[in-house]
Amino acid sequence: MKKLLRLSSLLVTAVLLAFSSQKSYATHMQGGDMTYACIAPNTFVVTMKLYSDCSGVTPPSSASLNAKSTGCNPGRNIPMTKIGATRIGDPYCPSIPKTCASNQLVNYQEVVFKATVTFSAVEAQCADWIFSWSECCRPSTANLNGQGTLYLEAYVKLFSPNLPNATPATIVHNNSSPEFNTLNIPIPFVCYNQEVRYSMNALEFDGDSLSYELDSSMESATLPATYNPIGGGGGGGFIINPNPQAPFDTVNNPQVAIFMNGTTNYSPTYPLSSFNVTWTPGQQVVFAQPYFFLDPQTGEIAFRPSEYYKNTASNLGKNKYAVVVKIKEWRKVNDSMVNVGYIRRDIMFIIEDCGGNTPPGTNPRPVPPIFGANLNDTVYQVQTCTSTKITVDFQDQNLSDSVTVFFNQGAGSTIPNGGFQVFDNGTSKARAVITITPLPSDIGRVFQIPVRLEDNSCPLKGVSNEVIKIQVISNNRVDILDTVKTVCLGESLEIEANLMRPDSILGGLADYRYQWESAPGLNPAEQTNKKITVTPTQDTWYRVTVRNASLNGCFDYDSILVRVNPIPVINDIKVAYRPNKENKQHIVYGRSAQINVNLAKVDTGFTYSWSPGRDLSDSTILNPIASPLKTTKYTLTVKSANGECVASKSVDVIVGPFFLPNVITPNGDKLNDVFEYVGIQPNTSLKIFSRWGVLIKEYSSYDNSFGGEGVSDGTYYYIMQEPNGGKSYKGWFEIVRD
Repeated sequence: MKKLLRLSSLLVTAVLLAFSSQKSYATHMQGGDMTYACIAPNTFVVTMKLYSDCSGVTPPSSASLNAKSTGCNPGRNIPMTKIGATRIGDPYCPSIPKTCASNQLVNYQEVVFKATVTFSAVEAQCADWIFSWSECCRPSTANLNGQGTLYLEAYVKLFSPNLPNATPATIVHNNSSPEFNTLNIPIPFVCYNQEVRYSMNALEFDGDSLSYELDSSMESATLPATYNPIGGGGGGGFIINPNPQAPFDTVNNPQVAIFMNGTTNYSPTYPLSSFNVTWTPGQQVVFAQPYFFLDPQTGEIAFRPSEYYKNTASNLGKNKYAVVVKIKEWRKVNDSMVNVGYIRRDIMFIIEDCGGNTPPGTNPRPVPPIFGANLNDTVYQVQTCTSTKITVDFQDQNLSDSVTVFFNQGAGSTIPNGGFQVFDNGTSKARAVITITPLPSDIGRVFQIPVRLEDNSCPLKGVSNEVIKIQVISNNRVDILDTVKTVCLGESLEIEANLMRPDSILGGLADYRYQWESAPGLNPAEQTNKKITVTPTQDTWYRVTVRNASLNGCFDYDSILVRVNPIPVINDIKVAYRPNKENKQHIVYGRSAQINVNLAKVDTGFTYSWSPGRDLSDSTILNPIASPLKTTKYTLTVKSANGECVASKSVDVIVGPFFLPNVITPNGDKLNDVFEYVGIQPNTSLKIFSRWGVLIKEYSSYDNSFGGEGVSDGTYYYIMQEPNGGKSYKGWFEIVRD
């Protein structure tokens, strides 16, 4: 635990100006990179940039480039020429003199060399070539063992001999490497315990695809550097909390985070102390997840430096970390993706205590809905064939700090039909405005605009290197609101092709052209209209193509299916009345009758509804049975399958009267002369009894003819029975002759 305690004492806040007392040491080669440009067949200009530690010796004034094809040609050395003067780094605010000396603030200096390499006919028979350079020594670093040789290399493939159907015309590449962005200095000063975004984004001018990966620091072509244990050899695999809460402290009772995945040594993919951890109050041991990420598509590195050694001499390298990124270049040759080259950059990250100052960053604004663009994390998704305006704010968390944006002057030249402008640069309101109008050929492409941001903090400027990313997606420019619509046979329908972005050209409306395909029910005179009226007689697809005449190659199409439903036609509705004694068209009281409907055409999709629905056997069928107790008007509504085509018709169901007399006056005045049962069913039997229960008259099928024949006045009783087990009626009536 003693080693842990010593480490924790070094993780407190640093004082930047303490470096003013540092001494000069012989080590110097902090990092560098090598690129190449093809200027003629098999002729390349190789550029090498070296970065030297100001606390070390003077950088070299000459260099020798080695070109070698392993297994094919032993290669040769080519002298390199120094280009221009040595450039001194500028990491500090303007009030700090820009110097490079062993007794000054930590700084670096850049020297550039070039050489022209022309491969002979014999050399050109070898496909794969490595350009390299090496020199001792690196400065001491926290993550590499010793002060080994700095080795730089770049790879180029002259041709691909093993591809199927290869011919000299298709396999010779004459390829130029990507170029490192000049905004991204490979000796970045980064802030302890703050989120860092460092862009390795390279510029590619051959149209090839790039991929990014972390690689090992090398001492020669075959000898990778050896990586130290995490914590400078004194505490690998864990981190001490520099700001613990009670009961913990940084001296006698530290709070420790152990790496979850068992990481104990630095490595190419975890080259410096950076982690994600939650320091839980009251818990002495917690777990940390190593956090060092390189985006393989954009080259952006993300990490949070978690160690800083206060008042440590520069030559000890406690706050320096060597990181290597390899950029591979891919080209499609004869339908195969071929790695046609790569370049490497040796970076030296220098950790500093920024005294609470945070580096500026990009703050993407949401795009107004009119542009139809999405902001997904930090990637704008813009649609083809429409102009989009994007605004990105550059802000510092210290609101009083100004932000200066550095970018390549040609940053907007790669944006299709657009541009890139920075406004209010050097103020607290710096912003960029990007306009882009991609074409269908740009679908899937990601346009990247690297920017370097600096604030005006002093003595050490807050710096971040970021990339604004714009991804092109397909645009649906036209939309017919419905995919399926229904009309009734003989009716017309209006269809309109709605534009998603009528203002697709910045500053005005685009010129759109419409073309509807010929189809039944479409008037040919309307085929070039935005809006059409159709009268189909059967189910029909209507398709439209919309072209943006302002942007060549931009068109879209949509379609709608119009279904034709038959219109219900009700020819007639009749009630099937049963015969009755009165020979009248009505239902005998208490009885039923079926309603019969005659349709011009019966469709399986029709629905039926009777109103009112009472006293019907089923109000949703075509021919229900009605049993009302009084005359009722029933209305039938017939609808098509989608309910849009409707027909209605009504019918009266008439109910006859029901009457049983309780007195008859057989005096010949034709008023109540007989026992008459109104509403009687045919073949109804009748029995008449005296008040003493004696049967005096019987009918098997009563015909309303009994007039008191053979009996005196008085009260009599009856039993009436309908045929076939029908209803029976019992009661009394009185005979009165006076």
